[in-house]
Amino acid sequence: MSQSLIDICSIRVSSVLNKSKEYGKQNMINNCDDTSWNSDQGSPQWLQLDFKTPVSIEELHIQFQGGFCGKDCLVEIRRSEMMEKHKYICILKIAIHYRYLL
Repeated sequence: MSQSLIDICSIRVSSVLNKSKEYGKQNMINNCDDTSWNSDQGSPQWLQLDFKTPVSIEELHIQFQGGFCGKDCLVEIRRSEMMEKHKYICILKIAIHYRYLL
């Protein structure tokens, strides 16, 4: 059984739509497909997961709702606390391609 992200990390986000708890960051990791984090307008938007202990990430799932989709996504990781603050290593650049089902 895998641990919930709620138990092992803290989350920061760039913004929340209308500063409403209805669209808050907690909705990203609550295992409910009916809720989501919604950012305010503008670019760039970002989210940051800070894990309490070192972790091994084997999969990353990104799901967009409501017909919205990020065009360019960048996944970065900081290897250790010894590195300068905000110095990250790009591990994956994701070009999101999507289509509409009619």
